[in-house]
Amino acid sequence: MRALLISLLLVGCSSSGSSGGGSLEAPAFTDLAGSSWSVHESASGSNSCGVAAGTSDDWTLYVVSQSGNSITFYDERSGASSAVTGTVSGHTISYSGERYPVLGCSSMTGSYSVTLDGAGQSFSGTTTIRCLDNGCTVPASVTGQRL
Repeated sequence: MRALLISLLLVGCSSSGSSGGGSLEAPAFTDLAGSSWSVHESASGSNSCGVAAGTSDDWTLYVVSQSGNSITFYDERSGASSAVTGTVSGHTISYSGERYPVLGCSSMTGSYSVTLDGAGQSFSGTTTIRCLDNGCTVPASVTGQRL
């Protein structure tokens, strides 16, 4: 209901705009709470951890809540007790924080910058994963699809 109200407000704003400007586009993600996403990460060829290019990690992301431009989500493998907060800005979600350990690291952080499609059903972008055990980093591409 909230998403519908926001969309209606945005449509109203765009139809009363001045001439010569484009219409105001509704954000792709006005209400992500309760959604889940299939996520695929693929390591780039150049990284300091010695991870082979194309090494991939597939997992499910669960969005616990959204309040304005702040979302809280978690990796299926770490569980809800390890939820982290990200920021939504238009069609972009940014996040930086602890993540489920992969690639032989016992403790990791990650930073994500993904762009969401206009329909709110998929995203793509980049991530940098940092192994806290030895400080190495792995840049990767990341895509996601709403389940």
